[in-house]
Amino acid sequence: GKPPKKEKSAAAFKKEKGVTFPTVDEIPVIKPVNVEELSEDVRQYRMERARNWPTKKTTEQKEKEKEERAARGELATGDDEVRSARKRRLREVLARQRELGHFDASEEIGDVDGDGGRGG
Repeated sequence: GKPPKKEKSAAAFKKEKGVTFPTVDEIPVIKPVNVEELSEDVRQYRMERARNWPTKKTTEQKEKEKEERAARGELATGDDEVRSARKRRLREVLARQRELGHFDASEEIGDVDGDGGRGG
């Protein structure tokens, strides 16, 4: 028959296999946060974050509000201005990357405007 398998220490196993991730024994235990011990401003921040966390309910609510604003003709035009400013800045960055010879990065992003790279 086969000889019995010899138990290896975690360090020996990692050295033999070239493993770089921690073993179960090496993973630190994360203590739960006692909210009562936090300062008031941190508690308020956490409550605000929890209230606005992107759950299915909150994303559906925001989508509904957006549709209602669109139906009333109240969509913010500032969104278009921000979007065009970002595109303009991205075009500048990509052009500069191409000047510096970083073609891979600038080509990977590719067509910013959806016009085939003609600009506009």
